[in-house]
Amino acid sequence: MKSRLVMLIAFSLLLTGSAVAQNQWTTVATFDATFDFIVNGTTLPRGTYVVRTYTPGHNLMIQNVDTAQSVLVANNNILLNGENRIHETTKIVFFPNSKGSQVLHTIAIVGDDHTHDLIHGSDVTEPVSSH
Repeated sequence: MKSRLVMLIAFSLLLTGSAVAQNQWTTVATFDATFDFIVNGTTLPRGTYVVRTYTPGHNLMIQNVDTAQSVLVANNNILLNGENRIHETTKIVFFPNSKGSQVLHTIAIVGDDHTHDLIHGSDVTEPVSSH
């Protein structure tokens, strides 16, 4: 009887831990890519994608809705200048690399007071802002 109770408690803790781990990723945006693009060195095919944030930390998951292929990427949060400023729309920014492939660079999510600037390797050139 005692061993059943221990097994039941262990199983309950396992389920609780799994539920907590799953709840740490939050879907914050979706977008359609009409071209293949690169995230964190991985080429993803055109399609519909969800963007998920991970709490805690500065990580994003970009996941294809149809294939479930996903890429994890670290990002820097760049605060918007000005008091109480937030993004009014979601904006996904791509920029071509030296080979002409589109690279996902930044994600601005409606309601956020910051922009997610994806961290790239040194082989990826950052676009120059015109602001």
